[in-house]
Amino acid sequence: MKLTKKIFLSSIFCGLAALSLAQINQVSRFEIQQDENTNDYKVISLEDKGLLVYRRFFNKGYISLEITRMDTALQKQWVGLITLDNSLSMLQARVSNNNVFILFKQRNSSKSDFQILEINSDTGNYDYHLVSNAIPFNPSEFIVTQNAAWIGGYFNYRPVIVYHNFYTQTSKALPGFFNEPGE
Repeated sequence: MKLTKKIFLSSIFCGLAALSLAQINQVSRFEIQQDENTNDYKVISLEDKGLLVYRRFFNKGYISLEITRMDTALQKQWVGLITLDNSLSMLQARVSNNNVFILFKQRNSSKSDFQILEINSDTGNYDYHLVSNAIPFNPSEFIVTQNAAWIGGYFNYRPVIVYHNFYTQTSKALPGFFNEPGE
């Protein structure tokens, strides 16, 4: 009986010791110091290439976008800072073909155009795409393919889709969607 009790207590002790060791060994983590001026960070998965962490913040009179690219081991690959137009509002972000696309719209403006910021996740190089649009609407959908971006939403309770070709840098509202009610 005493031997069984000793074996039982020994196995519990070994189990607890293993649990405590598992808690001590932390593989990796990424910490961000926050203060009262720090805005919310957003994270985009780059799948097997890691993460892209970004935030908008006020920097020396301008709104800036701080971007940090990390690999799957949470090691920083690069950090970038992009100055934005103060009138732009960040709406949505998507990943396609190793690039991150962030959709912006003019705030408090009669313009209905959009801007898409394209960031190469490997190098941090970026480019802007101006999406001309004649119909003022707030987008609820943003899809990016290899060649184009699709921005969808509603205007007067009717669905609207704007197609922007990255190669020709042309935009157009798709015909038929605006004329017919329904989705």
